[in-house]
Amino acid sequence: MTFNKLLFIVILAVGVFAAGGGAALAQTEGSVLFISPHRVDIAPDGRIQELNVANKSDVPRRYDLQIINQVMTESGVTERRDTFEYSAEKMLKFTPKRFTLEPGERQVIRVMVRRPKDLADGDYHSHLLFREVPLRNQERDGSGSDGKQKASFEIQALYGVAVPIVIQHGTVNSSMDIVSAALAKNEQGNAGLGITFSRSGNGEAAAHLSVVHRLPGKEDVPVTTEQWVRIYREVDQIQKFVRLTPPEGHNLSGGQLILTLVKDPRSPEAQVIATTELSLP
Repeated sequence: MTFNKLLFIVILAVGVFAAGGGAALAQTEGSVLFISPHRVDIAPDGRIQELNVANKSDVPRRYDLQIINQVMTESGVTERRDTFEYSAEKMLKFTPKRFTLEPGERQVIRVMVRRPKDLADGDYHSHLLFREVPLRNQERDGSGSDGKQKASFEIQALYGVAVPIVIQHGTVNSSMDIVSAALAKNEQGNAGLGITFSRSGNGEAAAHLSVVHRLPGKEDVPVTTEQWVRIYREVDQIQKFVRLTPPEGHNLSGGQLILTLVKDPRSPEAQVIATTELSLP
């Protein structure tokens, strides 16, 4: 039996629009890996963090771990690179490097950081890739009923989950703003907004985006799914399409669309850091 292995990688919380939960469930057909937390933030005085993983499927799973570099582009997506200016790869160690989980079994991953003495202030990031590898007893026998080896070909899909690891050092600061917003349509013809976001400072910027439709004398109506905007340090500006999803029967005409970015929305220190108004015809 000849196996051609395809690796599908799920990047957790690295795209511009990322879920805000504390755990991640990377799920595909027949494969479920639970990871908590969904990203690792190591404070300037921090050296060790732990990840908890669990096999939620009904079959044994084996994973190899490695550090990879995912770099954000101006389109707001990430691409894999060998290295880049703000890579944390050389500062990171982890254990174990391979593990096998029976159904329902759990594993603790220890992530350790060692900062060089001449490291400049700011944040640095890489990703910890959990790459699924096949177990020998799960590979099929290619023999025919007559005992002879038959030539065959099978696509075996494997799955990987990449968890961002962000190392902070010294004084880290950043800010985010909305540069522009305009009505737009994506390739599928869906109505939405083309938004340009900017970032400044020596760290990544993250904020919560909401969009409401405002008409005089009426309550604001949310017209998009609330979502996180995250911009890594290596880019100063990104562009993104945000689909408009008003409630059924709501007419998006007249009035204004109000775009709002809120920093730390779930904490007592929550603050509005940017707003933009867009008039509708």
